[in-house]
Amino acid sequence: MEHVLRAPGHRGRVWGWLLGVLALATLCGCGSQPDASGLVESAWSVHGAVNSAGGAVEAELRRYEEEGELASAFAESWGHRTAALKGLAEYAAAVQSVVEAAGETRQRIAALADGISGLAGAVGIALPPAGIVAVTTEAAGIVLEQVNRIRAANSLEEAMEPAQRAVEFICGRIAADLRTTDEIVQLLEADARSRLQLRWGDEQAYRAAIEAARREVFGLGAAALEPASQARLRELDDLLAATDGRHAVYQEELRAVEQRARSIREVIAAAASSVETWPSAHAHLRAAVASGRSLNIVAAMNAVVEIRNLVERMRDL
Repeated sequence: MEHVLRAPGHRGRVWGWLLGVLALATLCGCGSQPDASGLVESAWSVHGAVNSAGGAVEAELRRYEEEGELASAFAESWGHRTAALKGLAEYAAAVQSVVEAAGETRQRIAALADGISGLAGAVGIALPPAGIVAVTTEAAGIVLEQVNRIRAANSLEEAMEPAQRAVEFICGRIAADLRTTDEIVQLLEADARSRLQLRWGDEQAYRAAIEAARREVFGLGAAALEPASQARLRELDDLLAATDGRHAVYQEELRAVEQRARSIREVIAAAASSVETWPSAHAHLRAAVASGRSLNIVAAMNAVVEIRNLVERMRDL
């Protein structure tokens, strides 16, 4: 499976430079500013919930896999996604500084554009250096267009609209990448079914043969009502009944495999959904900039709670 989310080695320097600029902007500013702390809180909450969900899923995979190869593959794959979400939280912290600072408008807009560029780098979307026209990927082109729109904005409020588009696109990429880990769950479920078949195959084949013989008798039409046919049916029914107990155990084990896989998929889906929901908190930035109000992070936090509830349910199985 291809891992498309990679954190570049220079990311720390980018964030350090950006936060240095923002600190200068804060020192130069004054006046009442909106409270954007909720953006950071929600981003780190999503990161923490998704990270915990990955650990819980890995533990479940190890319970149902003898060699642990799929669990290790999942852990590595999920780790790339949580690294990307750390970049999202770092972006939120930088944007909080942009929004709450009272520095010169052009400087704040430039810092916001740099924040989007840093976020893109954190999820493996490499943007060309400033002044370079060439774009290597479609994703880079999409983000770069929004970065250029941010830089061209005449106010921070105006710059928030292309920033929102970029955040929605990047979060959509992270969420889609999280969902690809379902491929590993499919492999696990197939492996678990195969092991069940190895253990129960002969008994299930015997039961299937009895059922096939019963269908053959019923297919005789009127002849099925003859005494010899009825005696054969009673004999087959007795043989089938003798297998009912063992068959019930097999069915229960099969349902457990299916339920476990379904529960894991629900956790993965909820993790991806939480990333897709986070831009709703970011969307309130524009209104916060205009009015000075605090952000509404209810949707993002509800998504975090949903992940935690599903993880607990999975562990209780």
